Amino acid sequence: MSQQTALIADIIQSRKSEERYGIQKKIIQIIDFLNKAFEDKLVKKVEISSGDSFQGLFDSPGTAFLYIRMIQMLIYPTKIRAGIGVGTLDYMDKDYGTNLLDGEAYHNAKNAIDIISASRKEAVYFNIKSSNHVLANSINTMLDMYYKLRQIFGVNSLRISLVNELLNPMSINGEINYLERTSDKEIDLINDIIK
Repeated sequence: MSQQTALIADIIQSRKSEERYGIQKKIIQIIDFLNKAFEDKLVKKVEISSGDSFQGLFDSPGTAFLYIRMIQMLIYPTKIRAGIGVGTLDYMDKDYGTNLLDGEAYHNAKNAIDIISASRKEAVYFNIKSSNHVLANSINTMLDMYYKLRQIFGVNSLRISLVNELLNPMSINGEINYLERTSDKEIDLINDIIK
């Protein structure tokens, strides 16, 4: 079976939050919005896998990163960590959702999130089992720098990045138009976040 890209993510310290229910409700709205925007890039749509965790299967590692990056911008100041794993699947069934699939891609994503879980910080980690360890280490180093810079520049920088991404989306394997398939309710959600 060909290589697949799995994303597994969770909300950091959500059980300690007094606003846990509101955060869960908001993450469901954001996932629904992004599943529409990324519809052509999803092998299996992103779904809640437990109260504070979610996962999905993507057409490429870059697309998985753009998806989680957008969630992190939309849910801010709530922090999310994510593991992106590349590998094979044990099986692929068109009738199964992402929660029922298994294989190396999911194991690699789970291992990636376990690596960053101890630090309790917002991060994304790629776990790509390949002979090119230099590439995987370089990607993870650049991601670590990206998150450190985001912390330094703060919320205003994040809002500018969000508006820029909505109006001028980055693209991997074709353009993602966030606003094309968006309902008025989702536009209101985005407007509330940007304010």
